[in-house]
Amino acid sequence: MDQICRALSMQVGTLPFRYLGLPLVSRRLSAMDCKCLTLKLVDKINTWTSKCLSFAGRLQLIQATLSGIQNFWIHNAVLPKETMQECEKIMRGFLWAGARGRKLSKVSWSQVCKPKVEGGLGLRRVVDCNKAAVMRLIWDILTDSLSLWVRWCKEEILKGRSFWQIEWKQSLSVTWKHILKLRTPVSANLVYSIGRNSTWSLWHDPWFQNCHLFVRIGNRAIYNSGLPRDTTLSEVIQDSRWNWPAHVWQLRDIAAACSDSQIGQRDAIGWRREGGAFSFKLAWESTRLAVPLVPWGKIVWFSGAIPRHAFCLWLTFHKAHFTRDKLHRLGIVQSNLCPFGCGQQESIDHLFFQCPFTKSIWSKVLHLNNCPFPAAWNWENIATWALDHSIGNRFHLWIRRAGLAASVYHCWRERNNNIFRQSAASPSVVLARITSDVARKAVMCMSIIDTPTNRSIVDNWEIEESIFRPCSGYGSGLGGARLGNGRRWSWLWNGGIVFC
Repeated sequence: MDQICRALSMQVGTLPFRYLGLPLVSRRLSAMDCKCLTLKLVDKINTWTSKCLSFAGRLQLIQATLSGIQNFWIHNAVLPKETMQECEKIMRGFLWAGARGRKLSKVSWSQVCKPKVEGGLGLRRVVDCNKAAVMRLIWDILTDSLSLWVRWCKEEILKGRSFWQIEWKQSLSVTWKHILKLRTPVSANLVYSIGRNSTWSLWHDPWFQNCHLFVRIGNRAIYNSGLPRDTTLSEVIQDSRWNWPAHVWQLRDIAAACSDSQIGQRDAIGWRREGGAFSFKLAWESTRLAVPLVPWGKIVWFSGAIPRHAFCLWLTFHKAHFTRDKLHRLGIVQSNLCPFGCGQQESIDHLFFQCPFTKSIWSKVLHLNNCPFPAAWNWENIATWALDHSIGNRFHLWIRRAGLAASVYHCWRERNNNIFRQSAASPSVVLARITSDVARKAVMCMSIIDTPTNRSIVDNWEIEESIFRPCSGYGSGLGGARLGNGRRWSWLWNGGIVFC
């Protein structure tokens, strides 16, 4: 060792030390070892002027930066539970309160960490991501990845046995204990392709309906079959056809089910489908409990949506705004009256649709979209109307969604200005802000065909004429439009809209 150190001009180090920012220790990682992760998240947040950021801006920073830092650790180590909780606490606090200060969460973190189609914001729980990363390690072992770690595991832990034969022992490392705990969910995602000289373990690999045969038929049936416990599938395959022991009645149903299975040239294993590669997203989805899709997902999140408007509309669908009726029940404010001076109690329904101030704004926005007035002015009725009349690729449907989100955002913003800044604007001023935001966004990201319907809406919203673009060649004059986002242009026949 001394000769090597002298030849390479190196010094002998001692554990623990850090490599690529990660602590290397000879024992289980502790919360103190991972303290540098949480400190890095806090330091990154403190460098941002988060007081000037909207909720949507903070969400983008969490997705683009904080989650990236966290994911680097997740893919290289099994984090302690305390560290994962602290990471989520930091990100949760930044989302709702910024870098400094503490505020009540408007929506629970478990709801936030759901896909957008399920009513969340598209973030992921740390514990679920950590499980998906461990599943990747299992996949590397099963597919014999060209990795030094995989080679070491096969030599020191597997020692010629099937991965599914390894038993849990106290002497195993923390990583391997987590690996063994996740064997069942991993087996549910595997699709085996069997070759004529298959080396899969007959009794232990979950090749048959994602189930281990030794669990399905028991030790007695294995003994009666006369086949050893370490036998491979090639022992029951003869001339590319199945050849099961006929005297074991427990194997008859399995033999009948396998009769339709194709035997290929060689073994292969896929994730979720035959020949499928490992997918971190699919692995993450298998670790969590999926919930029904929310019907309003496409109203809030759509191509060309203004992020801060979409976030405010998302809060509204969750009825998560801290209106005065809620604050009054919590004892935070003394009065629960509407800040626009109508004398009624402030609630979600009243603030956005029943108050004369906001109702006048809604009436004008509906007029701009050439829409009839609703039968009842309340949130449930407006949401139902939006689901039926604003989802689709056509321009007039897009601008209905954009107008809905912009109206909710600016009405809520004007309410806050009235309370916290003692600044009051007229409905016409608020309407001008709404039309300005929607018109600018439309010009920035759309190109539409000049049809009578589109022309009427463009004139109502006072959108610049540059939004109209001539359409020549294929689809010309038929209301077709081109759709692109840094991608190759393609034609849509009924939309009259293109996103850039």
